[in-house]
Amino acid sequence: MKRFSGLWIFCLAIISTFAYSRNELLRLDFLPEYSVINSSCFGEDSGVLLINPAGLYRVNRINAMFSSGSGLNVNFLGLSTMMPLIGGVVAVDLYNTVDENGLLKRGLALGWGNDFFGFSSFGFSLKTVSRENILDFSNGALFDIGLILFPNESLGIDFFKNKFINNRLFLSLVVQNLGNRVFADAGEQMNIRVGLGYKLEELWTKFFVEKFFLSDGNSLYLGAELRPTIDFLDIFSLRVSTDLSNVRLGAGIHGRDAGVDFSYCMQTKEFYFSFTGYFEKDRSELSKEYYDDGLNYYNQAKEVERDKEDVAFDKYRLAYNNFSKAYDLDKNNKKAAYMKTKIEEKMESYKTTYVNNAVNAESKNDYVSALVYYNKAYQVEKDSSINEKILQFSKNETVVSHVNNKKQIIRSNLKAKKYLVARREAEKLLRVIPGDKETQELFEDAASNLKSVAEDYYK
Repeated sequence: MKRFSGLWIFCLAIISTFAYSRNELLRLDFLPEYSVINSSCFGEDSGVLLINPAGLYRVNRINAMFSSGSGLNVNFLGLSTMMPLIGGVVAVDLYNTVDENGLLKRGLALGWGNDFFGFSSFGFSLKTVSRENILDFSNGALFDIGLILFPNESLGIDFFKNKFINNRLFLSLVVQNLGNRVFADAGEQMNIRVGLGYKLEELWTKFFVEKFFLSDGNSLYLGAELRPTIDFLDIFSLRVSTDLSNVRLGAGIHGRDAGVDFSYCMQTKEFYFSFTGYFEKDRSELSKEYYDDGLNYYNQAKEVERDKEDVAFDKYRLAYNNFSKAYDLDKNNKKAAYMKTKIEEKMESYKTTYVNNAVNAESKNDYVSALVYYNKAYQVEKDSSINEKILQFSKNETVVSHVNNKKQIIRSNLKAKKYLVARREAEKLLRVIPGDKETQELFEDAASNLKSVAEDYYK
């Protein structure tokens, strides 16, 4: 830890010796909520992408936002959504503003963020900057990388279990605008920002301090947001912040499916507003659906485990995938976490059994069966030693001969219109050489013809 801290301080000291222009996107005047609460620790919609992509982990529902204000132009369009299949949240933003010289500044931002280990989140994004076309990539792309730490009881340290620390303290670090300098007068150079946030739940208030290390403009923000948590008042929020030169005021009204935000700078007299819509189900609802699907697959696996091990194994894998998605969406879904761990233990026992069976088959020179079991073990865990065995037996003369003979049998059955037999043989062969394109095509051909025969029969 001491070595890491020293390296971090050293890097900041070296980088901070360079002078850079002020970045208009740092101020985010065109986004009412973030121009006031300009904190890389907070935020829960598509707008957070332009501050700290790591903050995307807080997105609770699919949301879309647009903003306008002084000049009555559309200044921002954004969309963010959870991605259960890959994990995390993806966001896309289009922004349209002007720089301090009154020249247009437009661009596209794309990013991803997710939480890790239960006490941190990470995110990255890329964005373009142009004078004319929002989708203009001719000036190159700039990259942001962000990190948020939110210490809590999951660390297993008594200090972080304290109710005044547990999930209340937020620390952030963001490196912005890595990449080529876009154009000389754009003011979009590399920046490092460090943030500190705290949720004083007893007063319904979030406080933040934000420091910009590489900006030669206003580089320190202080502010707070008041959002009651009691009925009838929980839709309202009030905000105030200062960069020691300007004071910004803000307010918001957010229901379940929509919200509006406003901001006003007392010195520049600029006024902005935004509208946000929320769609589909939230994290907890989606998590419950994935958990229910996982439980269904788990029960199916239990029913057939004794007689149909291969079927049970596939069902357990499907159950595990669904429990993983459920937990990724909602870390408070303890049932999903429990079932995920339970299946991990089950799959580990499967792996041990498969490896033992493979070694036993190998000792009897039954290389085809050995390869089948090694493939099954590798599906449980991508172990390099197992992969070496798979590569070894895939080239074995006995296995190659077996594969070629089976493919010929499948083709003969297809030609004889014995589609059910062909499909079964192809399915068995895929256990020997999973992922083989030719065998997969034979399987799909048999299945397609079998389906056509069934449809013709029931017409």
